Amino acid sequence: MLARKTLAAINRCHSLHLAFLLRIPIDSSQSACYCSVPLSRCFSTWLSAVSPKKTGFSLKRFDLIFNTPVYFHTYFLQQSLKVCGYRVSTTIPWYYPAYLNWYQPGQSIVSPAHGIAKRMPQQLLKSRVLWKALSAIDQFWFLCFFVFSRAVLSRSDVFGELRGFLLKYIFNVRQYCVLTSCAQEARMSTWQSVPGCDICSFCELRIKNLHYCKDHHAQRRIASRKNFSSGEIATGAFPYSETPNELMVPFYCCSRDQFHPRLKVPKGYLLKRDTPDQLLILHSYAQDDSRLNEQVGLNTIKGTDHLLHAVQALKAEGLNIKLINLTGYNQQDLRYLQVQADLCVDELRYGWWGSTPLECAALGVPTIVYINYLFAAFWQKNYPEFATLIPFLSADTTTITDVLRMVCLDPALRNELRQKSLRFAQAYLDPDRNAHRLAEALEL
Repeated sequence: MLARKTLAAINRCHSLHLAFLLRIPIDSSQSACYCSVPLSRCFSTWLSAVSPKKTGFSLKRFDLIFNTPVYFHTYFLQQSLKVCGYRVSTTIPWYYPAYLNWYQPGQSIVSPAHGIAKRMPQQLLKSRVLWKALSAIDQFWFLCFFVFSRAVLSRSDVFGELRGFLLKYIFNVRQYCVLTSCAQEARMSTWQSVPGCDICSFCELRIKNLHYCKDHHAQRRIASRKNFSSGEIATGAFPYSETPNELMVPFYCCSRDQFHPRLKVPKGYLLKRDTPDQLLILHSYAQDDSRLNEQVGLNTIKGTDHLLHAVQALKAEGLNIKLINLTGYNQQDLRYLQVQADLCVDELRYGWWGSTPLECAALGVPTIVYINYLFAAFWQKNYPEFATLIPFLSADTTTITDVLRMVCLDPALRNELRQKSLRFAQAYLDPDRNAHRLAEALEL
């Protein structure tokens, strides 16, 4: 009897959800949670509506769904695509950090797992069983929306095999993934050749468990799921010249309304200079605690320890500089601090820039970052225009002191880098332009 009642309840809930997605009328004479359409009919209508190969018609409600945001870049792309007339949304996993979320209520797809997680103690959320249960709710809920989309664009670490099979072969949904991972052979082959740049030595996941690498695991999953992928978005970070499905699309973007050199800074975010001519050097730790090397006590994944030594050495030489570390802020508030900086120093080990230099480029702030020479050669050969416009100065853990000294002592160089950064942002970080390129590449 209990099992029969449970199945009846599941039937009612599933019917209501499918009826909502298909816009099937609900019998108002019944209770608020009851759909007059049985689950079998809902599912058959659902399957035929999202499988145009079999029926010749489609009830696709979305042109594109971003599966998990990529910082604010996904948000700006979604806004620009909507202006162009495309139907776009973004899924927000229950574990996605609040300080990175740019979306307001109604602008994204959120599963019931969010509400469950908010009502539970943080210590309980560390349970692996509960984590998998909440993630399963997420995946089922999102799948119910994916089947009504023409295309789904996922980050590489959330590209599921079972979901990929269902979407491609059952519901005819094109799937793409953004390649994100530090486990790249080109990088790993050069880390050991540059003193202090073997970032695996500073990854807490490797320190605590030498048999586990999160990014290697992601790479293996990517390789096994390419059968379901219609293409991989290579954002310029990875020279996958041998990948047949590679789509070279400028994915990252910064809105001109939110990021520009004359951005008005609220009073609570004003940075103090000890003297009017003091140079402010911006540097941010990685926000992910798994990248924190507890043995050293500093976040060394970005070469922060070497930067601190360089700043101390230059201060001893008489340079009037001040280092600003950005931690504990929301993503939307960082720009108020970044625009006040005279110089930004990002990672000195990865060999590729992250989101911070791109934000600083849009704000007109000169940036120093380590650029792997293999990547530079790849861009110069295959994308010479992109390589010419790159505005960042390259420095690693061994050269940061000399490069930092050169930039601090040369105002003309800083101004040149500032102008070059703005030209780069205009060419490759404009949301409207990148949205058109993405829509064309994905054939929306």
